[in-house]
Amino acid sequence: MQAYFSEGEPIGDHETLVKLAVSVGLDADEARSVLASDAYANEVNADERQARVFGISGVPFFVLNDKYGISGAQPN
Repeated sequence: MQAYFSEGEPIGDHETLVKLAVSVGLDADEARSVLASDAYANEVNADERQARVFGISGVPFFVLNDKYGISGAQPN
């Protein structure tokens, strides 16, 4: 989020994502491998289905305990 919204990083670029993954301690080669595959496609599709069930149409949106939904930015 910070890389995109604050620093203007192009998060659609795989090498940018690899750099960000490495910055949080992930392995660069593994990150590249995942980005080049559909390894987490089922999980992403499940998240998208859940978002539709909750009626999520924008971000940010927070779901608490699979029960409560809060839309929009919230104060600290």
